[in-house]
Formats: sequence, structure tokens, C-alpha cells
Amino acid sequence: MRIALTFTFVAAAVIAVTIAGAAATGGPEPVEIAQDNGTLKAVLFRPDGPGPFPAVVGLHSCEGLLRSGGVVASRYRDWAQHLTKAGFVVLYPDSYGSRGLGPQCAIRRRAVRTDHERVADANAARRWLQAQAYIKPDHVTLIGWATGGVSALWTVRRKAAIAKDDKSDFRSAVAFYPGCRRLDTPRGARACRP
Repeated sequence: MRIALTFTFVAAAVIAVTIAGAAATGGPEPVEIAQDNGTLKAVLFRPDGPGPFPAVVGLHSCEGLLRSGGVVASRYRDWAQHLTKAGFVVLYPDSYGSRGLGPQCAIRRRAVRTDHERVADANAARRWLQAQAYIKPDHVTLIGWATGGVSALWTVRRKAAIAKDDKSDFRSAVAFYPGCRRLDTPRGARACRP
């Protein structure tokens, strides 16, 4: 009985420390964003204070945003912690989980394309952030990793059409290891050597 009580106390302490740590870094907070074709689920990290803050939209890789148990993958959690400490709000749209999909790395013909659905997700996340009172609407940056990096490039390329009702486009974009195909290369053609 004493062991069970001790275990319960230790487990409660670990949970309290975990919750306090998450609160100190401002997240993660689940967010739902309405889109024409359904609801885009996202995870929000916020710094302390009322703002207004600059913001970052982060696009996950083909592995997806969440790991088992619905936990944000460590790469994205680490980036969010660093960025919120620097005074940024971070919003990660979950392109795969929102559509009931798991990791897509081994899928050859993905239902969620880097040049279409992921671009729509990035723009929906930007518009959602720009509508929040605690955001500087003209200071929203886009970051993407791997396939998310490809989507970031598709989102900000010159030919990308921006709806007339948008307040502004992304202020800047960063693509980490986005792959080697050119954006104007036909689907399936390779523009670089492996």
C-alpha cells in the first residue's frame, strides 16, 4: 500500500512538473482552423505577455507533427521553445493528422501534396494568426522541414496566388533540407542527382 501511495505521489509530481514546464514555454495549445474542405488541426506555442508578437508558421516533414500518444515531435517542440523564448508565437498546422493520416514518408503517391494541400494549410495558418489580437499581422514567417520545406518554397514562390482579402503574405520563409527538385519541374522528374 505504501509503495502504491509513493508511486502515485511521484507520478503526480512528474505530471505537475511536465504541465508547469509546458505552461512556462506557452504550449502546446490545440487550435482548430476552419478551411473550405474541413478543419485544420494545429498546435500553438505562445510566449508570456499580451503581445503583439511576431509569429512563425512551422510545416512538419513527411513524418508528421505528432508522435505516439499525440505528443509533438521533439524537433518541433525544441524549435517552439527557442522561438517563444525569443518572443515569437509558433503555430504548427498538422497537415496529416487533420486528414486522418499517419506518417507519409513511405507513401509514393501522397494524398496531401506539398504544392497544393500543404500550401493551403500554410496560408490558412497564416490568416488565422493574422486575425489574432496578440499577433503582429505583418510579421509572420514560414519555416518548413524536408517536405514541409518544399511546401514553404511552393507557398512563397512568385507565381503563388494570394487571395485579395489576405492582409499580407509571409514576411519571410526558411526551408530546411527541402529536397532537390525545382519548383517548375514536372511531377516525378528529377532536377538534381541523388
